[in-house]
Amino acid sequence: MELLAIYVSPRLQGNSRILLDNLVAGVTSQGISVERLFLSQLNIKFCQACPISEPGRWCRLEDDLLPVYEKVLSAKAVAIGSPIYFGSLPAQIKALIDRFQCVWLAREKGWLTLENKKPGVFLGVEASKREDFFQNARSIIKNFFATAGFAYADELFCPGMEKEGDVLSRKDCLEIAFQIGLRLAQRCR
Repeated sequence: MELLAIYVSPRLQGNSRILLDNLVAGVTSQGISVERLFLSQLNIKFCQACPISEPGRWCRLEDDLLPVYEKVLSAKAVAIGSPIYFGSLPAQIKALIDRFQCVWLAREKGWLTLENKKPGVFLGVEASKREDFFQNARSIIKNFFATAGFAYADELFCPGMEKEGDVLSRKDCLEIAFQIGLRLAQRCR
């Protein structure tokens, strides 16, 4: 797997999924392999701020997130497609990000070295047209990427997406997502 595509929305046919699918189409058109991860289909417990006590051991909580650590850390690139809820990120992605505290701790203790050079991409949609909401979500995603060894490489923000499928009428957003996928494929080589 070269690209890990993380689908955040609980809407399986929602606007952020459509955008991320267009990015994935750009990536796969260049022969790059993709694994899709649908967070709404996983059982993810909330972070309990457990200290890590040994190298190589991730979180102590037993749930569907445990194999995700290795998927994220071994991917050559990560793309996240997410709606914006109440001016920030939804609980699904926030739970994953919070659980990466153990990765941050492992880096702080010198047990894990990451170069922060692999590309990370964020696609966001929201019903309103508030740039500050997207900026808030962007700052959280940037911190997650930095913790997990990725550089914030590209983004797309599509406001005014109230109803499921609204993005289909925004050919500009769909084309930009595809073009981001093409650029991402070049960085995965």
